[in-house]
Parts: sequence; structure tokens; C-alpha cells
Amino acid sequence: MSSFNCEHCGAPCLDSPAGYTTGCEHYPPDVPKIPDIIRQCLIEWMVQTVQEISEDGWAATWYSGIEHLAWDAMHGKKIDGLHFYSTKRALRKLKEVSDYLGVWVHWDKKVGEPRSIPVGVWVKIHEAKGGRIDD
Repeated sequence: MSSFNCEHCGAPCLDSPAGYTTGCEHYPPDVPKIPDIIRQCLIEWMVQTVQEISEDGWAATWYSGIEHLAWDAMHGKKIDGLHFYSTKRALRKLKEVSDYLGVWVHWDKKVGEPRSIPVGVWVKIHEAKGGRIDD
């Protein structure tokens, strides 16, 4: 299976190892809806974890492009600076939570802080910018 947009209403249907995490009336999600408070707590944990990885690797709260580096590392790419065992463990957990929620965290320049976005949107941003960026 893979993620897709519903051909009837355009809603994103995001696939994960647990099944579809989002859906619509035409393609309901496989994963039970997560209560909003739990979803928000998990997203905040993702932000904090990416910040900790940034601190460990580059002594910066949010190293420019850390979301790209962490994403690549979660998908098997070796990244200089991400060498601690705790970082590797955190990346495994980040991937599991990201897959389950169907979101990734990135720095939103408009609001000046990290935000979550759907994985499908993130993948397009990541691929368009060729991975890690310094802008």
C-alpha cells in the first residue's frame, strides 16, 4: 500500500506500518482516531526530540536543516554529527511516531517555530529541496 489522495474528495490518505492513519468518507483510516490531546503531546515530543538531536550533534536548539538531516537519518542515510547511540534510538522512535501520526516536524519560518505537517507534504518539500538545506 502507499499514500494517496482520494480521487473523490482529494483528502490525503496516509499509509504507515500500522495502516492508513488518515482517510475520508470514501477511504476510512485503518488506525483508530487518536484523541487530540494525545496527538498534540506526541507532536510536542517529536519537536523536543529533534531539538535534543540538534543539541547533541551541533549544540544548537534547532540547527538549520535538522529536520532534513533527521529525516534522512531515519531512512538509513549516514549523517555526520548523528553518532550517539541515544540519537539512533531516538531516531527509531521518531520514525515510529511519525509513521503512526502521519506527520513530520519542520521549522516554519512564517511563525518562527517548529510545526507539524502531513508526511506527504513534507516529502514533497524534502525532495524539492534535495534533502538538507541551509536557508
